[in-house]
Amino acid sequence: EKNQLQSLPEGLRGLCSLAHLNLGFQGDLKVSDEISTMTCLQWLSLDGNNLSALPDDIGDLRLLKTLKANRNNLKSLPESIGELEALERLELEQNKLRSLPATAGNLVSLLSLKLSLNILKSLPKDLSGLKSLERLECRNNLLYSIPHSFGTLQSIQYMDFRRNKLTSLPKAVTELKSLQRIDVRGNMFSSKDES
Repeated sequence: EKNQLQSLPEGLRGLCSLAHLNLGFQGDLKVSDEISTMTCLQWLSLDGNNLSALPDDIGDLRLLKTLKANRNNLKSLPESIGELEALERLELEQNKLRSLPATAGNLVSLLSLKLSLNILKSLPKDLSGLKSLERLECRNNLLYSIPHSFGTLQSIQYMDFRRNKLTSLPKAVTELKSLQRIDVRGNMFSSKDES
């Protein structure tokens, strides 16, 4: 018998010194803006909760370093996501995301961004703020192109764009001096582009 939460328990509300909160796999958990009052949170898991949206005030969690919201039904992200200046890891795999807000390009501390298994058709045009990004996983989406601003991601070491709809890579990829591995299998490159 599962003991699944429907909402944030009252006993947790207002715990301003709480740093780690795992609310993963609760079924149909509803996460309200109350979570933004937990201003000391550094690690938050909302995986597997059938969430259709993150709280609009998620950007108030200024100390948050890890946000996991995999295996939900997220269709979009709040603009305030770009206010998470301390965020190092953002995991949003297996959702229904079609795009990211432009503010996602403001995540200056972000090291790892996992966006696989969504329905993303594009990425924000300006990603120059992601100066710390080392790992980007975007496999199994509907991406037709990679923004030219990728040339500014000087810390990127690994990119996974498997099984998208890419027909070419921007020349800016050649400027990525830290890049060690890129996987673009299963795209729509012509044989001329693959050589």
